Amino acid sequence: MSKRSILKNLSRSISSGLEYQKHDLHSTLSFSTRAAVVQARLDKNRNLLPPLRYEIVTPDKFEQATELLYATYHPFEPLTKHLGLSNGTPIPDLDKLVESTIKENLSLFARDLQGNLMGVCINGVSRKDDWTHSIQEATSGFQDSRVRILAAIRQEVHNKGAKIFDEVGTDVMFGIKMVGIHPSLRGKGMSTDIIRRSILLAGCLGFEGLKAEATANYAAQAFYTIGFSPVVEISYKDFEYEGEKVFEGIEEEQGLILFQKKFFQSCLKHIV
Repeated sequence: MSKRSILKNLSRSISSGLEYQKHDLHSTLSFSTRAAVVQARLDKNRNLLPPLRYEIVTPDKFEQATELLYATYHPFEPLTKHLGLSNGTPIPDLDKLVESTIKENLSLFARDLQGNLMGVCINGVSRKDDWTHSIQEATSGFQDSRVRILAAIRQEVHNKGAKIFDEVGTDVMFGIKMVGIHPSLRGKGMSTDIIRRSILLAGCLGFEGLKAEATANYAAQAFYTIGFSPVVEISYKDFEYEGEKVFEGIEEEQGLILFQKKFFQSCLKHIV
């Protein structure tokens, strides 16, 4: 085959791939989200972030992690906000959850060169056995009735999405749970960067798959950008807990989306 023929076929293949990706994005994302995903991919290598170093969040750094989460995550997370949990007071049930997750030594801090904390990603092990519990079982361990509602919708999405373990072929997955970013780095790719680092950590530790839940459009955008695939979505306007539509009235957000990503060594080149 001549060099001209090879180049012609390569051009045709690239064009076909782009058309497929375009169709796939159109079928799953709104116009604004799609545009943001494309822009985020373009911005990946534009050096919008300052020099950063990453480290495992050790249990003795629990207070630093929660301080950043209370400043940057809880007040903006739509479900926590809707339920009145983000009013400036501690949320003991969520603090205990974060503390136990940090003890698994999978969470990450991002610091600038002066040592200032610029981001945190709370990660933990997600086990197949936990995804088949009933709603009552999943909520019984929480004292605050509002946190039980959070646990209920997450358990429902787990029950409906438990198939991902069989699809990946594993009983444990790496779970990305909460991401808190310093205000000065918002809109600069910090969220996707620390999630990419978490994916690298998962790969280094031998995890075969990752899961995450997006409760807001901006979170869904980040996971789409990095190549996660949506599995199940629970609509806020339709979800019921104890006979009540507890999330009715949340505006500009559609629902809780479960994402998954099967880990291949070849995916490293799309992350770093």
